[in-house]
Amino acid sequence: MGSFRHWSIYVLYRVFGISILLTLWHLTFVGAFVDHLNGSHTASIDGQSAPGVLYSEFSIDDALVEVARYKAERPNERNGVNDIVYCALRRISMDDIDMVHMEFTLTLTLEQHWEDRRLQDLLPVDSNATYAIRGDSIEKVWVPNLFFPLMKSGKFHELTTPNKIVFVNREWGVGYISRLTLTQACSLDLRLFPFDVQRFDTHLSAYMYTRDEIELRWIEQSEQGQPSWLIVNNVPQFNLYEDEPLKTSNFTISEVYYYNYTIEYSALNASIYFCRGTSSFILTQFSIPFLLTVLSWVNYYLDPEQTAARVSLGITTVLSAVTQASTAQRGLPQLPYNTILDIWTAVCLEMIILGLIEYAVVHMLVFRAKKFERMISQQTTSTSVSPEHITESSFITERKMDTRRFSSSERILNDDGSQANLPSTTKTLRSSAIRYRFWAHRIDLTSRIIMPVGLLITLCTFAIIIYLA
Repeated sequence: MGSFRHWSIYVLYRVFGISILLTLWHLTFVGAFVDHLNGSHTASIDGQSAPGVLYSEFSIDDALVEVARYKAERPNERNGVNDIVYCALRRISMDDIDMVHMEFTLTLTLEQHWEDRRLQDLLPVDSNATYAIRGDSIEKVWVPNLFFPLMKSGKFHELTTPNKIVFVNREWGVGYISRLTLTQACSLDLRLFPFDVQRFDTHLSAYMYTRDEIELRWIEQSEQGQPSWLIVNNVPQFNLYEDEPLKTSNFTISEVYYYNYTIEYSALNASIYFCRGTSSFILTQFSIPFLLTVLSWVNYYLDPEQTAARVSLGITTVLSAVTQASTAQRGLPQLPYNTILDIWTAVCLEMIILGLIEYAVVHMLVFRAKKFERMISQQTTSTSVSPEHITESSFITERKMDTRRFSSSERILNDDGSQANLPSTTKTLRSSAIRYRFWAHRIDLTSRIIMPVGLLITLCTFAIIIYLA
């Protein structure tokens, strides 16, 4: 019985040991298989597949230690050949446009590619894998010293971790991708505001490396030779210009130093075109001065003797137009030239002021006519002519501007019904009063036609200028 118990314990120990060995072997085999699958994983870089991306930094640590001592030198510095750096701007987001300070803010992904045989030759010869370098290890790799000449301020994205990574492949070289936000200066041409199309330039250049050392080029991916872009507009006042939303170009920056020593730097430019939405400006900035101008034309239909009504209406429209003109300047910088909106507001304000000046002339003519009428009234009183016997053609005809009855206006009766003989001065005063009232009425009639026609011609001229521009 004792030997059977010992034998059972021995068997259990053997089974338990074999189980442990099988478990360890199984875990080792499965782990190696999973590592193999991870090593052959395919990653996507900005929409393009990069086969065999290894996401572990340990596999490239030895190569980084080797190339770290060359970090201060560009790849072809000892060969005397310039390095070509290919650049692209991805996922561009226009975040803000500040017209007062003439600057704009955009967020983008900067992609750079170049060849560095010092690092590429250290990778396994029989592997086409792409290795990813992150974190502080990026500092061990040489990267182009690029900068944005128009930048006022900028920052790298660091949430939740620094948004930058380096990819290395034995065949196609080194790639550096980073996400950043830039605030850059821009030169706005606001002559056609608010019907303008604006261009926002992003310059990219190599710092401390001349054109003979580093040459920058745009990455060409499509058959037409234009990079693929993704532009997102977050500024509600602007829309992407449909005809040409983006243009790229290469240029050279030349700087002259001491003793006329000239150095040329390679540079790139990406121009994004935006057009302004005009609906809100037409409803507010353009329609309000137009309505105030039309309202001022009511003065031409009021009786010239209604001084209080015509003066108050004229002054009210002038003050409203001045207030509207000052409001239209909000959100704009101090410009050395006038915009179309400024010219339109000035034209409407001048027409309103002309209406006020027109009434001043009409009021002067009516005032003189009334002065002559008072003088006639005094003379007829001195000749003992009863006012009730004065025929309609004396003063009422003058106010009606009926000059056809001017010949009968000399027939004024005495108290006994006989015809009164008036002096020649009275006849002259009466004809002057009629003439002044006639011209006052004629000026009002002419203004009712000239002012609307003038505004219509101005509108047509503005439409032609905007269409041609």
